[in-house]
Amino acid sequence: NMVHVGDTRLYSYSGKILEKLSHDHSPIGHQEEIGELSEEAAMSHPDRNLINRSVGSDFHNVGDFDFLEAQTFLLLSNATYLLCSDGLYDMLMSAEIISVLDADISLKDKTNALIEYANEKGGKDNITLILIQIENDEETVKNTEKVFISQM
Repeated sequence: NMVHVGDTRLYSYSGKILEKLSHDHSPIGHQEEIGELSEEAAMSHPDRNLINRSVGSDFHNVGDFDFLEAQTFLLLSNATYLLCSDGLYDMLMSAEIISVLDADISLKDKTNALIEYANEKGGKDNITLILIQIENDEETVKNTEKVFISQM
């Protein structure tokens, strides 16, 4: 289960396919999701950081319409899950994220490589990410790496 507000993204990576599981609660993110904007155009759009849902900006009850978005999905065997802030995906194209996730290195090294890569590309925002790797048919979590890097 996933409950989501804002523009933090959850991706699954399996079989060389990076699939976004969450939906951005932003006008530009929505336009990208429905194909009105390319990934590249969305990344450089001047209104990229505007969001229309957030925690703490207004008082909300849990059941408020159009606030919390909940989704359920099955965890895939031999998959990697990436939870990340816009500090990562605003700097790296999907193909660049895939190139790191596909590398034959440890999960910790992938975490560090994604952060370094985003910083090399400009590092304009805080970069937060969690990688979780599912490695067997019992769907147990083998490794979890969490890294938070803040830039000013």
